[in-house]
Amino acid sequence: MKVLIVEKNAKPGGYCTSFKRGGFAFDACVHSLGSLREDGILRTILRELDIEKRLEIKRNNPSDIIITPDFKIHFWNDLGNTIKEFQGHFPKEANKIEEFFNFIINCQGITFSRLASLTFQSLLDRYFNDEKLKAVLSLLLLGNAGLPAKQLSATVGVYIYKEFMFDGGYYPDCSIQSFPDILVARYKEFGGDIIFSSTAKKIKLQDNKVEGVELVNKGFIPSKYVISNADATQTYTGLIGKELIGEKTANKLKSMVPSHSAFILYLGTDGQTKNIPKDSM
Repeated sequence: MKVLIVEKNAKPGGYCTSFKRGGFAFDACVHSLGSLREDGILRTILRELDIEKRLEIKRNNPSDIIITPDFKIHFWNDLGNTIKEFQGHFPKEANKIEEFFNFIINCQGITFSRLASLTFQSLLDRYFNDEKLKAVLSLLLLGNAGLPAKQLSATVGVYIYKEFMFDGGYYPDCSIQSFPDILVARYKEFGGDIIFSSTAKKIKLQDNKVEGVELVNKGFIPSKYVISNADATQTYTGLIGKELIGEKTANKLKSMVPSHSAFILYLGTDGQTKNIPKDSM
């Protein structure tokens, strides 16, 4: 089949893009990649797509730093060092910290499915008593998943820690934009096509069957199949239309609550950072 991607932005990547302002280069949101260890999921995908060696990937150490008014905690490439740092700040929870982190690292298969009925908060409560420790472990998930621990699935929380926090910090080439760019290049090599700066206006249906996609200012593209990468509300009520989705789906969409938004501050310096206090960096 011939495959076409309709992309509303001028370049690929979504949150995984880079941009320039005032002579400075910034990563829009994604600051690193995860799961790139030798048997990691992303490493396997890059290898199967035969693009692993077309990206120069370096790994930052530490990959992330949590800064609070009381302390800073680093996520080191060596999990043992990360565990020791957590234990140093929360000595009363030392044994449970090691037990919890090892559970995440070894979690797979049926264990993942058993977490589906739990929230990440309930999982934390099983291990820890210190509320500040639980808050620190929840903070990173709020930024990466858009939900507090009490609303986030334990399966999702454990997965983010296992594949991103404990195996993170990987950075491709000179900017995060290199990653989606190489994916698009490989996609085109396979025969795919992509249209940038094109917004989908409507998914056209006839007798409950897809006929194609209507674009803003670019006409109609016929297609037997359409896959929407927009959120459910935009897809069903916007692109398809309330009159076609049925009352059951419409009521389900009304009951949904948007996840929390994030605020990102982009800061550029002229390179003169020697007078900045060390503890603020």
